[in-house]
Amino acid sequence: MAEIRAWTVLAVCAALVVPAVNASPAVAVTLDGPVRACLESAIGVKETQRIARASRLSAQQRRQVAACRRSEGASGSGSTSGSGAVVWRSDGQGGWVTSSKPPACSPIEWRLPLDGLGGVQGVLEPGQVRGGRYKGHGGFRMAGSLATVRSPIDGYLVSASAYRETAQGVPGPGGEVQYLLEIQHPCGFIVRFDHLKVLDPIIAAGLSTVPVRDDSQGTLIQPPLRILRGQVLATTVGHTETGANPSFDFGVYDARAPQSNRRSEAELRSFGPDGQLGMYAVCWFDLFGTETAAGIRALPRGYTEAGQGSDVCR
Repeated sequence: MAEIRAWTVLAVCAALVVPAVNASPAVAVTLDGPVRACLESAIGVKETQRIARASRLSAQQRRQVAACRRSEGASGSGSTSGSGAVVWRSDGQGGWVTSSKPPACSPIEWRLPLDGLGGVQGVLEPGQVRGGRYKGHGGFRMAGSLATVRSPIDGYLVSASAYRETAQGVPGPGGEVQYLLEIQHPCGFIVRFDHLKVLDPIIAAGLSTVPVRDDSQGTLIQPPLRILRGQVLATTVGHTETGANPSFDFGVYDARAPQSNRRSEAELRSFGPDGQLGMYAVCWFDLFGTETAAGIRALPRGYTEAGQGSDVCR
């Protein structure tokens, strides 16, 4: 019976949305029930109202509506909470375990986590040793701390940290709050952001139970929060109170299997949990299309130890 009810709700959801996507220019879009609730949770009430009033949906609005229709990784109940999402967790040995059977990875459409490269002054390469620790992620150094940071994929916010740190990287009560977010696609792609300063109100509400700590230990988001590709995550990045450091970390990992890396598995494992995670690091430069990849590669490169370059980007 539960399965029948789930498919019934999905059918209703699809019935509600199809007229919206295919509406003629003269007919207002209608959104009801679980689809409206999903959109309000993901992009906010005002943006949902814009979709409801629109006579024709833009490409981005169609993607947002379609994402709320998809049942991949969801409970099938029409809920936007992600209570049935497939979640990937480290097994502590350099591998991964999943909460349930993951779906196959169909082609995933990625977008740059920024609205363009115009405000970017430099890039940190993924797959490097920095400060004596292995960093599977890279990042962006911005011209200023005001920056609209967006999710590059559809997925679920599964973990977050809120921690105090100074612009010099010193953790503790004297620092300012920074946010680390982990977004997962149920098929096994993991995206991590760090040094987000001011979160979008929807994201901030989803992190209401995350304690502010003096270290960056993560807190599970229960249930995971559904996130749409292009959804705003933060509007300010880096440190603004303890020193100017307008930058944020960005990393992509493919947990399905270890990725190509210039270092051996044994060498990566010698760095402990950071190196184990680095085994799955992806060169995200190449995810956003040829033109954007060329633009990223043309940016000045940030600090590296001994000019080592990237272990995962060629």
